[in-house]
Amino acid sequence: MKRRVLITINILIIIISITICLRRSIFYFNEEDTFMTISSILMILLPLSIYVLEKIIKKEIGEIVKLIFLSFVLAAGVLGAIGDLYNKIAYYDKIVHFASGVLISLFTMYLYESFYKKKLNKKIAFLIMVISNIAIASLWEIFEFLFDILFEKNAQKGNTDTMLDMIAAITGGIITFLPWVLIKSNKEPTSI
Repeated sequence: MKRRVLITINILIIIISITICLRRSIFYFNEEDTFMTISSILMILLPLSIYVLEKIIKKEIGEIVKLIFLSFVLAAGVLGAIGDLYNKIAYYDKIVHFASGVLISLFTMYLYESFYKKKLNKKIAFLIMVISNIAIASLWEIFEFLFDILFEKNAQKGNTDTMLDMIAAITGGIITFLPWVLIKSNKEPTSI
């Protein structure tokens, strides 16, 4: 896909995300749900965070990586949390956690290749993907736990839900390994 097309798609996703967040913030305000009103407004910042990361690492992040990130933010944060699809669609949460595992693995390898520019041993690559997924899935569930305690919410629906979320993310990461190895086995490292 051409760079200009990707940039246009990314801008459209940002506009859609911001529009949904603003509309939902008005809805939540009218419902007198202060927490969700503030959450909707703060969610506007999340799609922009990848551009902030670009400035921090002083390296351009590929438009495909941005597209994947922005699509995930739209699906997980904007539609899932703000649009309440986690409660409206069965297994939406598990699908998002599975997708997060895939994205964490791809992004981890992208970062590795961007900074180290050398071919990675398959066993080490697998270990990096699995450890990254375990670490991020664990940190996310800790965040949900603290969120539930601090704001008296129920993001974690119990121990079973928490463990299934982590298993879904780790499974997504592990399943990503085989295609990644097949694609990268005979190529020099490239940016996504």
